[in-house]
Amino acid sequence: NNWFGEIMKQGGSTAKEVVKIFHVDSWECGSQNWSTNFREEFQKRRGYDPLSYLPIMAGVPVENNKISEGFLYDVRQTIADLLNDKFFGTVQTLAKKQGVLFSAESVAPTMLSDGMQHYSKVDLPMGEFWLRSPTHDKPNDMLDAIHGAHIYGKNIVQAEAFTQIRAAFDEHPGNIKALADRNFALGINRLSFHVFMHNPWMDRKPGVTLDAIGLLFQRDQTWWPKASAFTDYIRRCQALLQLGKPVTDVAVFTGEEYPRRSLLPERLVPSLPGLFGKEAVEWEQRRLRNEGQPTRKPENGVTYAANTTDAGSWPDPLRGYAYDSFNPDALMRLSSVKNGKISLTTGAEYKLLVVPSAHKMLPDSGSLSSDALKSIMTLAFNGTTVLMDYKHLNTLSLTDDGVNARRIMREGLRTNDNEHSPIYKIGKGKLVTGVFDASFETLGIAPDFIARNVSGERADSLAWTHRAGKGFDIYFISNQSGSAKELTLSLRVAGRQPELWDAVTGTILPAKNWKVEAGRTVLPMRLEGSGSLFVVLQKAAVGKAVKNGSNWTSTTTVQTIDGDWKVSFDPSLGGPKGEVVFSALQDWSQHTDTAIRYYSGTAVYRKTFEWKKAANAKVVYLHLGNVANMAEVFVNGISCGTLWTAPYRVDISKALKQGRNELKIEVVNTWANRMIGDARLPVEKRISSTVYPFKMEGKPLLSAGLLGPVRVEISK
Repeated sequence: NNWFGEIMKQGGSTAKEVVKIFHVDSWECGSQNWSTNFREEFQKRRGYDPLSYLPIMAGVPVENNKISEGFLYDVRQTIADLLNDKFFGTVQTLAKKQGVLFSAESVAPTMLSDGMQHYSKVDLPMGEFWLRSPTHDKPNDMLDAIHGAHIYGKNIVQAEAFTQIRAAFDEHPGNIKALADRNFALGINRLSFHVFMHNPWMDRKPGVTLDAIGLLFQRDQTWWPKASAFTDYIRRCQALLQLGKPVTDVAVFTGEEYPRRSLLPERLVPSLPGLFGKEAVEWEQRRLRNEGQPTRKPENGVTYAANTTDAGSWPDPLRGYAYDSFNPDALMRLSSVKNGKISLTTGAEYKLLVVPSAHKMLPDSGSLSSDALKSIMTLAFNGTTVLMDYKHLNTLSLTDDGVNARRIMREGLRTNDNEHSPIYKIGKGKLVTGVFDASFETLGIAPDFIARNVSGERADSLAWTHRAGKGFDIYFISNQSGSAKELTLSLRVAGRQPELWDAVTGTILPAKNWKVEAGRTVLPMRLEGSGSLFVVLQKAAVGKAVKNGSNWTSTTTVQTIDGDWKVSFDPSLGGPKGEVVFSALQDWSQHTDTAIRYYSGTAVYRKTFEWKKAANAKVVYLHLGNVANMAEVFVNGISCGTLWTAPYRVDISKALKQGRNELKIEVVNTWANRMIGDARLPVEKRISSTVYPFKMEGKPLLSAGLLGPVRVEISK
């Protein structure tokens, strides 16, 4: 401030005079001189000497707003280029030299950068999603990694998974499955659990945690001995989701301002109201007006703004279409047109380019450089369809005065016979201007995925993704609600027989009820609450319809197993010694004995039952009703499987015998009840021990144990 004040006293009114007065020939940062390299890089990349505009760096305008802001934009662009080339490029070179792969999470908005471009240098792009922590969740980081991986041709997309703040120690596979599935549908195909902590103590449980941060995922988790049922599910999903390439119809231009991020769904609502629908448009308008409850405070006590972006609100944002954010690097360096599609040199293809309207909170987001506009118009001229508000004629760089941009637009629009039409024919393609208040079907692009409920209305709360390779298509569908859904799916694939791959059980079955209709495969499906399923199409279909059964298992109850149960708890975890007789199944948290009420860990239920084989039964199941939270079923000493998500039903046919059968069910809950109980006790009397400060006082106990009813069911 002092030396700029002195400049003004001496009458220095232009950048050159400022430099002359102070004889400035370098920029200093502490004792380290970095000016020479940056100045040279800037001049090489931007085409002029930045030194003449030095006062702008301290907030002093030079000449006019266009010059001042243009210079600052060029500085940001140079920093972003150097970050990408000099840091990520260097690490990429060093990693390759050592024969190792390089993984990185998102860089923006920590740096002035393009949130996706650095993934061109990264072998394993990585995002981050949080569990029940809306103030810390990273939806932009997720889309940066996913969309960056797609445009740069990186097949594996990782995610730091299930991070959370103020852990409640109530997490188990059943209540985190839907979150995993939503991110699988988003484009993730490899999870990195946050957090696997080393616990050096053998006598302290849960032991070491990352204070209050992260999911407890280590050997001292109560359900750790049963965790393989969950991790088997994860690896089956990942194995399929790493095959082929993502099928993505829509490329959405990010704009050119810095920091530059992937675009979240709500950012697209004003530009594509016809696609999102009236309800979503009204919701977004209310959100921007900040109507309703201004803050929320969930159970973990973290207060946050009510209209904060919530990734869970957008399981299928474009209602049957998938999109990738498209940065300037992809637009201007990697894109060409083949058969009417935008084709990247990395292998990705898109049927449509959307250039969104300027955002009210980011006024410069409506600017386009002459180079970007030229690339957009070239794509349209060569055969693709572009949706764009053609008012984007502001330019950002000091070296781009906008003259070329205006000329490019005039020449492009001149090719249309009706200058007032919102759809312009440009070469082989077309430019659709203004707000697009229609469906993409009007442009000849059918939805990739359609799901309707039994009433015929569009089903909600479904997340999905589609991958394809030579000779196969894979759809992953997830029910994000807690209630079962019966659906009719319509998939944009024909000529192949649909197969149903269940990643929970590992079973693969041909669909028994499907048809081809208007070039699409149509089939009914049932998904349990938080249920998921893969539809794989790889074998050539014989005919156009099959109807010889159901696509899901229907069962009939033939026996209810009730009466007394002998239950054994672990005394080392505070459970009662010896067997306890339950005259009927009951919730541990409601038991009169505090050793059971506050118990956390595994309990073993034992019972005998008689079985007389039913003549028409091909498969016999044991249905546990309700379980809190996981259970492994043994019949006559044979493990029949571990149940951790709905339906809590397992095939016991291989172990069942005529007459008397021994039933054992190992049931495990979470750490929550034990820690809630221990919060009432002095430290020396507590059974649980953790580095996490106890904050469980006053919390309600959670349902625990085998709740039933337990039934024997048969299926034809």
